[in-house]
Formats: sequence, structure tokens, C-alpha cells
Amino acid sequence: MSDAPLISSLMLQGVQRLVERVTMESKPWFPGLDGVIADETAISAIDREIQYRGYPLSELASQASFVEVAYLLLHGELPSGDFLADYQSILFESSDVPASVLQMLDDLPMHVDMTDALRSAVSLLGHHDQQMADVNRNAIVQKSTRLLAQLPVIIAARHRQQMGCQPVQPDHRYSYIANLLQMITGVLPNEKQERALEALFILYAEHGFNPSTYTARLVASTGADYHSAVTAAIGSIKGPLHGGMRSRVIEILDEVQHVDRAEKWVERASLQRRPVPGFGHHMHLQGDPRARLLRCHCRQLAELTGQKELEERADAIRHAVAEHYGLLAHLNWPAARLLHYLDIPPDLFAPLFIISRLTGWSAHVIEQQEIRRPIRPCSRYNGPQPRPFIPLGER
Repeated sequence: MSDAPLISSLMLQGVQRLVERVTMESKPWFPGLDGVIADETAISAIDREIQYRGYPLSELASQASFVEVAYLLLHGELPSGDFLADYQSILFESSDVPASVLQMLDDLPMHVDMTDALRSAVSLLGHHDQQMADVNRNAIVQKSTRLLAQLPVIIAARHRQQMGCQPVQPDHRYSYIANLLQMITGVLPNEKQERALEALFILYAEHGFNPSTYTARLVASTGADYHSAVTAAIGSIKGPLHGGMRSRVIEILDEVQHVDRAEKWVERASLQRRPVPGFGHHMHLQGDPRARLLRCHCRQLAELTGQKELEERADAIRHAVAEHYGLLAHLNWPAARLLHYLDIPPDLFAPLFIISRLTGWSAHVIEQQEIRRPIRPCSRYNGPQPRPFIPLGER
């Protein structure tokens, strides 16, 4: 029998591999995937005016509640009054946390970071999900609703344990945000405080294919369960390049000490090439509209708490950074101050962000699961050229 067909087949395969290699090497590459459109989404638009499901974020932040926006992101439409009442009832009824999860929090060493504790708790909650492998839309909506109800209880329980205080249970008479603040601080917020945190949670809820959201989508694209996707997303939050520097904002304000020292502090920092957390967002080079939307709430709370000088100091730093660095403030700059005015300690800044962003993550997990295709980008090899293997005795 002739070997010609086999030889022809091998030659064809060799040509195909050569073509693939040339094609791969000629493709443009973008470190960090900057500017690459990886997929389509119906959840939010952030390249122009920020919109959630077509609604301007400015209108949602000023008129809606966080629970309304959570419903919108998960279901695609704003709820009617009856649906909103039902959703709020489900959230309250779903807030029970398994005893084993609370015990795990008690057993953790006191030095464990709150974000690490939350990541472990979410992973453990997955084991209590009797439908863990169910990744259809309705199942994920139910799982995300339970988790949205449980996270405030977990964070507040861990925080109050560290403070040596008794836990505060959620109260069905109050809103989701009011309950969250009361469970953490032990004090029911007034109307301005509640509205300010509502606005912050809405502004934080969703922001396109950011690192944590894309992490959740990447995990979900493999068909993995919901809790695995959220656990991975929480892990990405710890990095200083994606949210891990929120607490540094308050440290900088303390370093500056007074509004009169802001200009010199920023000038010295720029000469030392020190980064200033809270400034420069590569998606909002002309300024983060979310930061502008939150500024009025910061001013109100600063006046309410007798900290107007701190707000003036922050404004002076903002102007100086624009002059010396050419950078504009993004959402974390006012967000850290707002949480400070609400008596939220810096170690809770990231966990509260996680609660708010959970709604966006969940919507993206649903969207990605329905694509039913794993995310698998290519890479460009830049290692050594092909070389022969050297036997151990000859090396």
C-alpha cells in the first residue's frame, strides 16, 4: 500500500500549522486587553453616559433605591410596587446565615482581613446550596438574592465580633440600606445618611467588564457554579490595582492634616512619583461621572457630622492632583469619605463594595452562562526558540 496519502496528509497538517503560526504572530496584541471588545452585554453602558439596562445612572442614583436597582440588574426591568415589596420581603426572609458559617467566622484569627473572611464565607455558603450545580437563570437569581441578603449579616457579625459587641439582627420595618448601617454601627441612620449610602451602592453596583466582573464571567463561562464565580470575583478585589486601595484615601486625608497643606503635599508627592489613590480611571479620562454624582452627598454628610474642613481638604487635594498629575478623581475618592462620615471603618470599605457589586456580578454570571461558551483568549509566545532536549548527564 502506498504511503502517498499519509505523506500528503502530514504535509497538509504541516502547512496548516505554519499558516496558523504566521496568522497568530501577525495578530495585534493588547496587554491587559485594554480597548479590546471581548463580548456584548445588555447590562450596562459605560463608554458614554453610564446606563444600567438603558436607564441613566444619574436618574437611578438620585431617585431609585438600591433594591430597585438590584432587581433591575437581575431581571432587566424596574419592579412595580408589588414586585418590589415581594422582593424586599424575600430579601428579609433570606437573611438567615447557617450556624456553621457563623462558627467559621468565630474561629478565624482576629487578624484575618474582612475581605478574606467574606471570601471564605461565600465559599462555605456554596456547600449549603442544595442546588449548587444548577446554573439556569432562575436558579442564579434565587442564589444571588439569598447572598445579597446574607452578606450584610456576615459582615456585621464579623465586625461586631472584632469590636467585642453583640450582633444586631435585621429589622423588617427598615430598608435594606438602613438595616445594613444599623447592623454595623448599632445606630439607625437618619434620612440623609440612608440616602447617601443608597446612592453609593447604586453607583458601585455595576461598571462593565472590570477585573472582578470579568473574573466572575470567566469562571461562569466554564459552567462552574454561582458561588465559585462570586468567590473568584471577591479574590480579585484585594489587588491594589482593582479596589484594594480604598482605605488609603482616608490615610492620605489624615497625612495632609489641613486644607492649607494640600497643595504642598500633592506637589511633594508628584516629585516623588507617588500614586494618589482615588485618581485616574482609564475608562473615564474626562472625569468619572459617578464621583460628581456622589460629591453632593459628601458635602451634606460633612456638614451633618461637623467635618466640613475635611471636605474642603479633599477638594483642595482634588484640584492640586489635577494640576500636578493631570488626573481627575474617580468614584473611590468621594466614596471613602462618605463611608467615613457614616462611621464605617476602612476595613469595611471593600466588603461594602462587594455587597453592592454583587448585583452586577450576578447579572453578568447569568448573561455569561447563557452564552454557553468558555472564555479562551490566545497568547503570543515570547520564550526561547525551538531547541533540542539535552540529556541529564550532558547538562
